This record gives sequence, C-alpha cells and structure tokens, in this order.
Amino acid sequence: MCGIAGILALQTRTSPERAEIQLAAMLDRLHHRGPDERGQMGDAQVFLGNTRLAVVGEDNGSQPIWNEDRAIVVVMNGEIYNAPELTLELQQAGHRFATDTVELEASAVRIPCATLAARMGDPTFARH
Repeated sequence: MCGIAGILALQTRTSPERAEIQLAAMLDRLHHRGPDERGQMGDAQVFLGNTRLAVVGEDNGSQPIWNEDRAIVVVMNGEIYNAPELTLELQQAGHRFATDTVELEASAVRIPCATLAARMGDPTFARH
C-alpha cells in the first residue's frame, strides 16, 4: 500500500514554494499508507509525490520515477502484474531501463491509456 498526491497549479498566484509546502502536507497525511519512503517533484505547474510501503522492489522502488529521457515522470500505487511482458515489449520498442523494471511505470505510460487497465493489473498513477 502506498499513497500518491499531486497538485496542478494553473493559477499564476500559486507559487512553486507554496505548492511544495502543500504537497508536503498532503504526503504527511498519507504517511500511514507508506511509512518507508517518500518522494516528490515539482516544476512550474505540476507537483507529484508518493509515500511508499516497501513490499516489492525494496532496493529500486523510489518514486517519482522518470523515463529514460526524463520526458515523463510518474508516481504510482499498485502492482504491474505483467511487468516482464511489458518490459520486453517496451525494450523491443527502443526503451532502455537503468534497473530491472523500475522505469517500466514511466515508460508504460506511452502506451495508450485505454489499454493500460486491461494490461497492467491494478496500478493507480499520475503522470506528467
């Protein structure tokens, strides 16, 4: 069990510093869902965070997760049941992985969203 949170700051009056503080407060409220680790990222308008309960992939499950060219960032809760098959498919499409499957979540979002639910298991994710 993990927790994810995010802020989409479309109004110019929302400063990045304020959004970072708000996201940190949101993650504080999710601590019970993921006491082992937490991570967050922010840019001008999008702020994503995750709290993590390290059950699977204890050494390589830190989030947010960036894909190989840092074009996509993901925070995720859940498990990708068919990770080996999707990893192979994405490798054949030219994606590279720094670890066994840790960037799978970030690369897999390039697959059309309509097919993700049927193919990935039970993850909930946010991407930017």
